Amino acid sequence: MAALPKAFEIGVAPKERDAHWLRPFEGMGAYLAEKSTLLNAEFDLVFADIGGTEAAQEQVFELVSEHLLTTFPDTYQKAGNNIRVLADGGQCGVQIDATEPSLLTASKLVADDLVIMSKTADGWQLSCGCVCFPSAWNMRDKIGKIMAEVHAPVPGFTEGTRKAKIIERMFDGLQIGATVDRHNWSLHSVDDLHLPVPEDGDFADMEDLARLFLRGEMQTLTKLPGGTDILFTIGVFVDPLAALQRNPHLVGDLNMQLMALNEAQLDYKGLRGVRDRLHGHLNSMG
Repeated sequence: MAALPKAFEIGVAPKERDAHWLRPFEGMGAYLAEKSTLLNAEFDLVFADIGGTEAAQEQVFELVSEHLLTTFPDTYQKAGNNIRVLADGGQCGVQIDATEPSLLTASKLVADDLVIMSKTADGWQLSCGCVCFPSAWNMRDKIGKIMAEVHAPVPGFTEGTRKAKIIERMFDGLQIGATVDRHNWSLHSVDDLHLPVPEDGDFADMEDLARLFLRGEMQTLTKLPGGTDILFTIGVFVDPLAALQRNPHLVGDLNMQLMALNEAQLDYKGLRGVRDRLHGHLNSMG
């Protein structure tokens, strides 16, 4: 279980790009292996680009690769035209290939998904991304859409709403080189990393809630040097709900977030018919 400060807080907070940003971890090798499989088998589902993003992609690669090589020299090592990644007792080589999209090369180095948001006259647009571990969405459906359209299924984030305006202003006001982070969570009946479509129904009929899996996302936003593009990173972790017992303070945090959900949010998360039972289950864990 990844113990994160304010692990279930959905707000946005400033962050230093330190050893916690895009950090390697035990088990990262499995993420990189699954990314490789998905890029071979489902490329058009996990990578997309509207075109004209080459400069922003190169800025992402320079930022990410320099950070990894400098901050984690035991895991990332430059070897000629490759970057060697040492993970979980094994290693893989990521070739720096000028014919390959730079964002794709950067994405192969880390467990996190990487997305570029670009400022347009209509708003911030999802212009390029490699997203192998989505939570009920996929790049094929979202590429080219502005932020309000990307968030359309999320209660309270449609165009013109207060939350959408706040996020738009935050994107606009983010200073070049600055990074902010946010956290998100959901519950699922499976522990798959790759979840491109929503699960059917809710968990009201599930007898044993201990079989649920907690899916957390640690997201960061960094304004790139050009000033018109933002790197959005999404780090996913999935654990059995029972793993919360090792972090009692997280049980109370999740329970508080659960009870604060309104009806639309409960429907969106598939929790309307199970909230009271889940609340009791979490209380018994705490």
